[in-house]
Amino acid sequence: MNVFLQNDKEKIKNSTASKTTNHYIILNSNGSIKFISKGFLNGAHTFEENRSIAVGLSPKNQIVFKQKVFEALDTQDSIVFEFTISIHAKPHLFKITLSPFFIDEALVNATFEEVNKEKELHLRRFKDTYIHSLDAIIWIDPFSKDVIFSNPAFEKITGYSEKEILNQSIFKLIALEDKQKGKHEFSLLKKNKSIVTQTVLITKKKKRLDVELSANVVTSDNDSPYIVCVIKDQTALTKARKELKDNSRRYEGVLDNSKIKICQFDLQLKLFWTGQSNDAMTSNFLSKNNYGLTIKEIIKNESGVNIYHLMHETLKSQNTQFGSFTILYDKEWKVAEVFFTPILENGKTVGLNVVFLNISDQKRIEDKLDHFVYRAAHDLRGPITTIQGLIQLIKVEDNGSNFINMLEETVWTQDMHLQKILAFYYNQKKELNVLPVDLNKIVHQLNSFISNSGYNICISTNNLSKRIIYSDGERILLLFKNICSTILQNVSRDIHVDLKIVLKDIKNGIYLSFEDNVSPKDSFDSIINRNNTVEYIHNDFSKGIFITTDIIEKLKGKYQVNYNSNKRTQMLEILLPDLQ
Repeated sequence: MNVFLQNDKEKIKNSTASKTTNHYIILNSNGSIKFISKGFLNGAHTFEENRSIAVGLSPKNQIVFKQKVFEALDTQDSIVFEFTISIHAKPHLFKITLSPFFIDEALVNATFEEVNKEKELHLRRFKDTYIHSLDAIIWIDPFSKDVIFSNPAFEKITGYSEKEILNQSIFKLIALEDKQKGKHEFSLLKKNKSIVTQTVLITKKKKRLDVELSANVVTSDNDSPYIVCVIKDQTALTKARKELKDNSRRYEGVLDNSKIKICQFDLQLKLFWTGQSNDAMTSNFLSKNNYGLTIKEIIKNESGVNIYHLMHETLKSQNTQFGSFTILYDKEWKVAEVFFTPILENGKTVGLNVVFLNISDQKRIEDKLDHFVYRAAHDLRGPITTIQGLIQLIKVEDNGSNFINMLEETVWTQDMHLQKILAFYYNQKKELNVLPVDLNKIVHQLNSFISNSGYNICISTNNLSKRIIYSDGERILLLFKNICSTILQNVSRDIHVDLKIVLKDIKNGIYLSFEDNVSPKDSFDSIINRNNTVEYIHNDFSKGIFITTDIIEKLKGKYQVNYNSNKRTQMLEILLPDLQ
């Protein structure tokens, strides 16, 4: 710029640089500060001499200020504008006058004169606070109770925009059962000036919204009064309270259950708390009388010592542990499963949570039932196997005997029942034995199993699988046999049964389908809706469905059942994963 004021003596004479003021800085044409007046802004600034004006300003203000400096230099005239600077985190508005002059180089004198608009700036900040508040805020006319302002958070939780709710009564939003209560509480504002209440609002989508509503009457000398309402969404809190109440009820139910003992031991493994109900005191095991004792002092046998050692291991490993022990404490507490978990406070272990589960009766019954089922099934199958062999020998000599066929069919039916018992026992007691599975072999074994049944059944198999699946082959064979025998139990031997089996590969597993023409509609739903209660065990078909679903779950599979009303066929579809 070659048009500066070098020869304009009048303007130099009248330059503000010659005036005495405590609030001015001098900048060059590059925006670098050459001089800062003594006491400038009372020291509440970040400007530095010989550094750019940008050091003390925000990016937005840097651009504005530099543009004004260039404009003053370009026009060779003073520029006046308002500029906001934050001092001690509060906005201060200044009237800034930029006056260009020339002393060896182009310079600008910037004077700062504070404008008394702090109230206006505060109001602007208050408005921004309302707009960006996470809580819903509305202003209400104290006389009509109509809404005269709402912030974006109000629309977010209720669905009503400011335009939609403007001049609408606040009582339009309140649920019907709370309307009278709301009207009464708002009437109290005439006397109390503020209220806090819990109520329910109805959103734009007609959903109920639990909220906390606080209302205050705001008045000023130069403004008419209005009510400010802050509305806090209490949905999460209401849900948490309900869950806490439900958990409290469950906990009380646990304490009232004499089969469970919940207790805590300190770092010396001495009992200091036990959760119990005075209404269910059927045993003195782990009562308040045992406070201050170790478990080996309470259970005075080898099991007490073993539990004590396991508690030590839990503290040492910082992991949850459990075990089964024959404690023989009294007639009620004979066998227990015990679970140990460290108590952590601020990252430090301060004790042990211990749960004792009384399995005395369960253990005795399970042992007897297991022994009975296993022995009965094996004892009954032995003679049947012999009979089946004799029948085959007799058939070679007397092919025309109908009695032989009837005997074979009866034996097959009896064997089917026993195999279901063994299948159930095997599925409950055995761990998964994951090996490569030959599906062709399983289909062949199924056909051999069905061929001696005496039923009029036609099985068509479409094996599209070309992969080796890793799973429990014995369980899959049990699944195939159980599905077929369950279908046959629906009909007599003179009814024709069509069974179509499809096997095909899917990603990470195999797809199976069994479609037949005799299974009753909704047979699966009618059983599963009973929540697997013992009621259906007396029904052979129901028992077969239960065993089928149980095996699928053990194999980590999924299933669904579809009924085709036109073909009158039912299809059971199964997805079994590759367990490798």
